[in-house]
Amino acid sequence: MYLLFSLVMFFVGGINALLLRSELFQPGLQIVEPAFFNQLTTMHGLIMVFGAIMPAWVGFANWQIPLMIGAPGMAFARMNNFSFWLLPPA
Repeated sequence: MYLLFSLVMFFVGGINALLLRSELFQPGLQIVEPAFFNQLTTMHGLIMVFGAIMPAWVGFANWQIPLMIGAPGMAFARMNNFSFWLLPPA
């Protein structure tokens, strides 16, 4: 679930990046308002760091660590599930 959430946020951040790059495609081209451009820049950075990269690390850790230590499943599975469901509203 972490990896799926990370993939979705990666695409959302990618759409933000496409809007940013389309604004910078040609000098004087106004696709979005300047204040919204600044908001897009901030949103792109926050979404990519806190929505794509950090959940991807947690998702790979949830997948790899039980395999590395030979555990049949994730320890504290309910707490892990609770932490995932706190992620989207955060």
